Amino acid sequence: MPWLSVLAGDQALFDELINADGVEKTLKIVITSKLVKRGNFLEALEDRLEPPLRQAGQVAALKDFTRQFDETHFHKGLEVTFTAKGATLATALDGKQVGTISNKHLAHALLGIYLGRDPASQPAKDSFGAGLAAMVLA
Repeated sequence: MPWLSVLAGDQALFDELINADGVEKTLKIVITSKLVKRGNFLEALEDRLEPPLRQAGQVAALKDFTRQFDETHFHKGLEVTFTAKGATLATALDGKQVGTISNKHLAHALLGIYLGRDPASQPAKDSFGAGLAAMVLA
């Protein structure tokens, strides 16, 4: 099924999904190492979020975003869940909601880290794309 891989690799499909305000999107990150600390986790996210937020004139949203983690102790097994719908981005840690930010640029930038043109993990994006394409074409 060559059309499946073509659809799964279509960046326009990912862009449409990122920007689809009526579709709820959830991203779950599970910390799998004791070496990941709050500081380096947030630094990695800030490095990727800051350029698109700066371009949109929304850098202040980054401070609101990182503030949600102020009281968080990172540990192996910590589940960090981001849910975006429309302009709203909700953050949960180990199943407990810790914040909601209404900023579509932040929500889109966060999803872009994983589904954008330069994803943090190309294999993860490819796997997601294949699953999405199979679901759409089923």
